[in-house]
Amino acid sequence: MESPKVTDEERQVHEKKIKHTNPQFRLAAESIHFRVQQFVMLRFVLWPLAFSACLIGQTMPPDAERQLARDIYKELVEIKSGYSTGATTPVAEAVAARLRWLPV
Repeated sequence: MESPKVTDEERQVHEKKIKHTNPQFRLAAESIHFRVQQFVMLRFVLWPLAFSACLIGQTMPPDAERQLARDIYKELVEIKSGYSTGATTPVAEAVAARLRWLPV
């Protein structure tokens, strides 16, 4: 025995009846609609934030600041210190001297 053919109109009418009478169906449809709205909102919020973070991350400090950082690092590496020698005071004194001269 074949099942009766259902037209699109009959299917739509049936879905409307179910939609209005079945609270679970209505909640599921509302939940899906809410999630789609969240996705659209996140797309318009997260992409610009990610793009701006990429632009900010690509900016480099001025040449003078990069050279100062390089000089400080070079000075600290050249000082003989470490766990084996136990002499960390010269490194601390060098850092303190550099910090005293940095502009506030």
